[in-house]
Amino acid sequence: MVNVRRLILFCYNLSVCLLFLSFLEYFSPSQSLILSSLTWVSFVITSVILVFTRIVSGNRFLYLVIFLYVVLVWVSAYVNLGFIKSLTSLAFSGILYFSIFLTANEVFFRFGRIALLTPVRYSYLAIIVLSVFVFLGFDAFAPSGKNDFYPVITTFSGVFRNQNTLGMMAACSTMIFFHWAVIDSVGLKRIFLYSVFFVSLGFVVFTLSRASYLLVCLSFFIYLTLSGGFVSKFKYFVVFSLGIVIVLLMYPDVYGGIVLRLNDGTLSQRDVIWMDAFHKFINNYLVGVGPGIYRYEVGDFSLSAHNAYLMQLVNLGILGFCAWFFIIIYYFFKSSYVNVFLKQDVDSRIFYSLFVGILAHQVFESSIFSIQHPMTITLFVCMLISSLSKGTQNAPTKSAIIRPLSTA
Repeated sequence: MVNVRRLILFCYNLSVCLLFLSFLEYFSPSQSLILSSLTWVSFVITSVILVFTRIVSGNRFLYLVIFLYVVLVWVSAYVNLGFIKSLTSLAFSGILYFSIFLTANEVFFRFGRIALLTPVRYSYLAIIVLSVFVFLGFDAFAPSGKNDFYPVITTFSGVFRNQNTLGMMAACSTMIFFHWAVIDSVGLKRIFLYSVFFVSLGFVVFTLSRASYLLVCLSFFIYLTLSGGFVSKFKYFVVFSLGIVIVLLMYPDVYGGIVLRLNDGTLSQRDVIWMDAFHKFINNYLVGVGPGIYRYEVGDFSLSAHNAYLMQLVNLGILGFCAWFFIIIYYFFKSSYVNVFLKQDVDSRIFYSLFVGILAHQVFESSIFSIQHPMTITLFVCMLISSLSKGTQNAPTKSAIIRPLSTA
């Protein structure tokens, strides 16, 4: 007889690994498309297994809202694209989003945070290892792609296809490693975790993603505040800042890249992009222009509205936006109650900090719902769900995140 628990974990880990592989620059576009299709199949199979083996999270109402969101994605696509193309949008924009949400939520409630975060963590560590080899000059690990505009991206973090997604992943991992170093680690373990934290922090800087700089700084501030006061934890702020200064002093090209990014004119264009997106929403306020359609209606630079909330309004209209935003608000208030008022779970506060940080991050990006960025969706959902306490009535006295899986 097949062990259903092991099968679910295997399918989930396989889904995230395939998703990670599809974003590496080592594969051609056609190969990445095959990997993306396999990811879709794997996530859908996992969610089907979960549905037929019993929903354990108790969030049936939330699943109904997500299902409503999927239906509204199809309605928007049907009105704007016709029946045949609407089926494609339903499969790759609706069903996949639902599958990622359901799978992550059920894995968390069945197996705990460690099981949920393990494939994401190891995928990110693999990116660090590959990128360090490229940075040290090992041509065998160098991707075939090239970024002429920001050369430092090619020399260090060019193994990953999307820099904003990589920056978001690096920012989240940086804060999680910091949390591990501060909570329940001593001796060599603490030295190792702080070392990985500094490497990961440098990695955030190297991505040249301005929104990721905002994410890591804001989540760091929120985390210190929730941990007992910013003043009492000021030494960590000094260590954090010192790490960034060291990276900039060691690699002046990175500093030049940051200056270039801050002065390349794209920030000043945000107001124009946002106003254009708002006008498109006004003209299609009920069902939007269709999922994924907005980026085809704008210029070369503006492949998106660079604002997740505006992007949802434009793509799906007020109906689809309300369904999607209800999901975000539901988790925000629930996790705020757990972390701001109860304060019983020392682990959930780091994920709550990252959850709130990503919401701010997405004011300048638009990837936590776009199916062109399924890795970002998966990462966001993992942070969002992990911000909840699995057992608020019997919270652990020690950090549960570094315990064995069987005790998580």
